[in-house]
Amino acid sequence: MMEVGPFRVNKDKRTLSENLHAWTKVANVLFLESRAGVGFSYSNTTSEYDLSGDKRTAGDAFVFLLNWLKRFPEYKGRPFYISGESYAGHYVPQLAATIFGHNLNSSTRTSINLRGILVGNPYLDANMNDKGKVDYQWGHGLISNEVWANITENCHLDKPGYTACVEHMIDGTHANIDPYDVYEPVCMEGPTETQHHSRYIPRSYDICSDRYVYAYLNDPRVQKALHARSQEWQHCSSLNWMDAPASMVPTLKWLIEHHLPVWLYSGDFDSVCPFIATSYTIKDLGLDVTEQWRPWIVKDETGGFVQGYAGGLVFATLRAAGHAVPSYQPEAALTLNTSPA
Repeated sequence: MMEVGPFRVNKDKRTLSENLHAWTKVANVLFLESRAGVGFSYSNTTSEYDLSGDKRTAGDAFVFLLNWLKRFPEYKGRPFYISGESYAGHYVPQLAATIFGHNLNSSTRTSINLRGILVGNPYLDANMNDKGKVDYQWGHGLISNEVWANITENCHLDKPGYTACVEHMIDGTHANIDPYDVYEPVCMEGPTETQHHSRYIPRSYDICSDRYVYAYLNDPRVQKALHARSQEWQHCSSLNWMDAPASMVPTLKWLIEHHLPVWLYSGDFDSVCPFIATSYTIKDLGLDVTEQWRPWIVKDETGGFVQGYAGGLVFATLRAAGHAVPSYQPEAALTLNTSPA
């Protein structure tokens, strides 16, 4: 409701309007709440919430897809792509590896015709993401040369306590800055949400839209219409996480070696999973550059930059977009993902 879906929630928190750049206009899109316990999804065995983790998430999503295709067999064999953002930098490659592993085995081959994966502002590698966040903040004037030098000298990336060390060095200087888009003011507190834009570029994104969505999905009429259980819907759910590989580099290497196209893209105003962190992880993949860094175009303007690598990996940036790219730059995101860059 805030990114690629067919509708947006209006300011009245009761009605919807059409998303003119919904990805559903160009593809069949299956939205999966993952893992169980997120959004309106649930498990009949609540103790399972304490067993959440990367491995279980991939396994559950895989079983879901197999059963969904049994229920809707007309979709079997169609070209299938997996997309996500942020921590989906873990979810998507691991689900793809699960599917690919079964398809490489003739005895467990599935009807899932996996053709590629696509992840926006991905969280791929813990160390590289931490390093990228610091370098991004320094490069965008959010921390001083002295603070950056102190972090570089005194906070050891490969040792426990790195994040706490960095936070101590920065010492809360980022008050009132949205880390998911460092150039966008936050939604103003008050009985009526207000916003003040700091950019002189045309956009349709409402920085208070998360509040509209929260109110809308907690409307009893909406929950009834969605056939959802009556409950308080939350933007995020706290689950006990059992396992999370520190890096997706080995998984991405395996997928690329098996010729699965991998697209990674980043809004360049995000400091949480910044584009520079993704570029550090790509460097660790050790792939040769096959297409040099160049601009790609949306309506005669530069939408961002793109670079190609051996094995089918593509990395692109989207200009003036935050963490949730299709929210900030919906037309550019749709253009990037549906036509040659």
